[in-house]
This record gives sequence, structure tokens and C-alpha cells, in this order.
Amino acid sequence: MIHSRYSVIIVGAGIAGSIAALRLSELRPDLSILMISKGALSECSSQLAQGGIAIPCADVEGDLESHFHDTLVAGNMKGDPHTVREILVSAPKLVAYLEGLGIDFDRTSDDHYHYVLEGGHYRPRVIHTSDATGATIMSTVHEALGWASTITVREGMRLIALRYNDDDQWVLEINHSASNKTYVVHARYVILAMGGSGNAFGYSSNLPTAIGDAVNLAMSLDLPLKDLQWMQFHPTLLVTSGDQASRPLITEALRGAGAYLVNNKGQRFVKCCDERGELAPRDVVSAAMIQEMELTETDHVYLDCRHLSTVMLSRRFPGFLDLCSRELLDPSTDLIPVRPGAHYQCGGIDAGCDGKTSQQGLFAIGECARTGMHGSNRLASNSLLEAGVTALNAAECISTTAPPMNSIITEAPSPERQNMGSDSTSDPHLHAQLRELRLLLHRVALDESKHRHIESLAQLVADIETKESTDAMNRNDLHDARTLAGYARAYLQAIESHQQTTTTA
Repeated sequence: MIHSRYSVIIVGAGIAGSIAALRLSELRPDLSILMISKGALSECSSQLAQGGIAIPCADVEGDLESHFHDTLVAGNMKGDPHTVREILVSAPKLVAYLEGLGIDFDRTSDDHYHYVLEGGHYRPRVIHTSDATGATIMSTVHEALGWASTITVREGMRLIALRYNDDDQWVLEINHSASNKTYVVHARYVILAMGGSGNAFGYSSNLPTAIGDAVNLAMSLDLPLKDLQWMQFHPTLLVTSGDQASRPLITEALRGAGAYLVNNKGQRFVKCCDERGELAPRDVVSAAMIQEMELTETDHVYLDCRHLSTVMLSRRFPGFLDLCSRELLDPSTDLIPVRPGAHYQCGGIDAGCDGKTSQQGLFAIGECARTGMHGSNRLASNSLLEAGVTALNAAECISTTAPPMNSIITEAPSPERQNMGSDSTSDPHLHAQLRELRLLLHRVALDESKHRHIESLAQLVADIETKESTDAMNRNDLHDARTLAGYARAYLQAIESHQQTTTTA
């Protein structure tokens, strides 16, 4: 084992982890920072975010209160009002920081932000860079990280264990997947920015690496988990050939621009369930789609863009057009096949708006954290807002409390790279079990008669958790399988606990 010591270790390189690292290096250049990524830097959910950042419009009287109301309503009044207000009030701070890094959000001809409308919002308030806001932010932030001399970035590093020792230090065991070397790394502070768990489900917009690592880690540390039963399903995942869990997402802003959903007969159906139609909150639209798919005995519905201006589409949604082109679809003449898929983990590690958890020196930010912002369903484009604000807050919190800790790194992990896809296992039986687990989780999440599937899922979880390693199976494959099983167990426990609470109430 190779040992090293840092002031702060950040696990995860999406928008939350990257902004926290960058801002902390600016505030405290005396601190040494290690940021590790399970896959490549580009393999993060933030990179895939198309819509933008929802912010209260400063030039619209009362929009802070309107955004506050929309957030709580979208979350079915399950969110924490204090948290929602605190994060919304901090939106200008985040936007100013991103613009200071050189990010140019789209503007109108009179140099105002080009606000767009998305589902659940009373009015347009989402700022963006075309339909690739996440990619723009991440490329800019990652470039800035490269100039920060106090930040060490390592890709292909998997956190396998975390504990607190008697010297007021966190001890991390991280495995370098390509070399299979294990490193023991010490730090006074640890920031968990490990993302969500969408790829634990049968159909998902998430990358293969998003399988619930943070949930498993929290359970090993007895960290409180809250609202884990609430997984948000995004309505419009593109239906493609193959059985892969990860599917391309089509931005909600497209429906905000006038696209609508139709069934296999070309009929609109969402307004039959909600007067807001395709711009209702995501859980409402997804439920309407699932109902329609059951009624028509199909596995998808369609997004209709044929009436939209091709000039507008090419200007506003070049990423969507590129996606359609790769799938041999023409939005001007073709209906686009879509279905709901697991998108965002609304619950997670209980943490404050500054990322603080119940344990000293341990922070959780981004999708792996449950601040109370989202309730049971996240309002569109509130994710980048929450992740960015809590990242800035966590950096500011650590900067004011950390003693000078210039550390000497004895040896840093190798920068070798490898494919981190969690679905590529060499054991056909294990592969089949994981596929079944994902499908069962999907059914439990969406089926009103979920009790039919819970027993089967629980048995499968037990089988995977007790599976022994074989020569035909590499270490990472088995680790991913147990991570998925552990997440599924926690998800089932959250559902059971929520049902008991609801029944008692």
C-alpha cells in the first residue's frame, strides 16, 4: 500500500466536487487538495446536464417567491422551506462565480439572460448555454483545475473504505482500477461529491458509474440517509436499440419551446392527467406516460417536434439535432420515441446547505446529499443550482476552520486510464443477475403494486451480496455488483420505512 496525506480530499469530480476544489484552492492556497474521480473527468452526470441553471429572475418582481413556491410544489411539499430559500437566495453568488471563470450564458439581443421555460416553473427562469450547459460548465471548471497548483486530480480511482482515526484524521482506502493498486490516504477534511444512483435502475439517463456508491459508504459509516425512496424519473429518455441501462436524455427545455408528447395514435394525452400538460413537474409527466404506455401496451410514447422551426432548433438545440442524426431520426418529419427513466436521486446523505454531515470534518454535496431542497421530486434545473451553491458554501466553511496544513505527498496515484463501465462483467451469470436487479428496481419504483416485486428483489440482493469471487471475475466487477445490491437493500428499507410512517400517520 502507498500512503499519502492531504489537507482535503474530494471524492467526485462533477460540478459539486470540482467547484468545491477550485474555490477552496482560491480561498486557501496553503491547503493541499486531492480530487479523485471514479472514471474519467468527463464521466460525470454534470457533464450531461442539458437544460441549465434555474435562478430567480432579478428583474422580475416577486420571482424569488415564485421560484420558492414552484420548488416546493414540484417536490409535493416535502422539501425544507428554509433550505429552499437559502439556496435560491445564493443563486446570484453561483452565477457570478461561474461568469468569473469565463462562462457566457446565452443572452438576448438587449443583453439580458435568455431565460427558458421548463416543466414545473411558473415562468421562464432557466439560464443556459445552448443545450449543453453542463458540458460548458464542466469543461471550463476542469480547465481551471489544471491551473491550480495545490489541487491533485486523479482519474480511475475508486473509494473502497473510509474511517476516522484517533488523530482527528479521515483515512481513505482508494483503489486505482487500471493498476489494481490500493492507496491509503489521510486528510483532515473529506468532501463526498459522489453523485447518485440512477444506473441502478432498468432505464436511466445516468452514466454506468452512478450505482449508489455514496449510499453504501453512508451505511458503512452509520451516516443518516433521508428520502432515499424518492428517485426522480425524467420523462424523455430516447429509446434506442439494445438492452443497455443508460439512455440519452432529451432536454426538458425542448418541451418548454413547444414540443409535446403523443401516443402511438398521434394523440396528446398528458393534459388528461394535468392541466399543465407537458410542462407539469417531471413526476406528473412520467406517471402520465407510464399510464399511457400501459393502456396502449407499448414500451414508449413519442416526442413531437415536427411543428417547431428548424432554424430555432438548430440555434437552441444543436445537441438534440446531433443526437437525432446519430439515431437516423429527423425531428422535422419523424416522431421521436421516448420513455421515462431514472434520473435523479432526491434523497441521500443528510447534510446542510454547507455540506456538513453528522460527522466531524465530513461533508456531502451534490446529488449524493439530501439537503431538503427537492422533496419527493426535483424541480427542473434546480440540480446544478443546489450542487454549485453547496460546493461554494462547503469550500467557504472549510477555509475558515482549517489550520495551515501544507503536506508533503509521498506518492500520488498513477494517472493510467481504463474503461470504467459497470455493466461490462466477465461473468455472464453475474451480468444477468445485475440486469434483473435493475429491472426489478425499476418495477418497484414505478409499479403501484410494487409488493409483487419486492420479495424477488430482496432475494436477488441477498444472492449477490453473498456471491464469492472467482477467477473469471475481476475485483471491480464484484465491487460494482455488491454496490448495486447494497443500494437496492437501502432503497427497499427506505420504501418500507416510508410506508410504515405513512400508515401510522
